[in-house]
Amino acid sequence: MNVEDPIDDWNIHLEIGITDARTMHRLITFALENGYDKDDKVYLEEMQSQFYAMLLEYSFTHIERNE
Repeated sequence: MNVEDPIDDWNIHLEIGITDARTMHRLITFALENGYDKDDKVYLEEMQSQFYAMLLEYSFTHIERNE
């Protein structure tokens, strides 16, 4: 993520499937739409953007071509 937090001094690398990425995107979108944790709105918006980018990349690289 691009959101910097001075408390965070380590990173996690996680491998998840596309179904999990879709679920995370839906959960974050739901949280934003329902005012969950207003203090972290910018952070949640950044996470939402990152997961959306993952979904777009998956869609682009897995297009079935009808030629």
